[in-house]
Amino acid sequence: MERRTISIATLPSLPLTDRALLPECQCAYVVMEGKTVLYAGQTRNLRQRWGNHHLVKHLERHHNVSIAWVTFATRFECEFYERSAIELFRPRYNKTLVPREPTHKTISALVPMHIYRVLDSLASREGTTITAQMRKLMYGALEARGILIFPLD
Repeated sequence: MERRTISIATLPSLPLTDRALLPECQCAYVVMEGKTVLYAGQTRNLRQRWGNHHLVKHLERHHNVSIAWVTFATRFECEFYERSAIELFRPRYNKTLVPREPTHKTISALVPMHIYRVLDSLASREGTTITAQMRKLMYGALEARGILIFPLD
């Protein structure tokens, strides 16, 4: 499976001071000071989001702040990239106390017994859990479709 990666350095970007010129697009984005990621997010409309974002006043105190973005066809991809970027870069301002949607959702699945046995065997062999094996399978399926950006484990 080929992993799809995104280089922040190659993404379109604008200085924070030019945020009125941001495109009206569904995307995931990072706010950077130089090469340091200060914040990661996602939105259905980038220009509208940054027209009234709660962090503008804080970020204006920094120097050389820019917003870089990557567009996606689905909301799922935007949310996945945002979570992946937060986990990868640990941005300073993603720790602010803003109500957030949960980053994980519990699901139940009825699994045929022969598949359960395979997962149980893999978990035993690798010293993990069946849940971890299911997560690997889901990531693999997303990678195969070119959706997965950063692994979360």
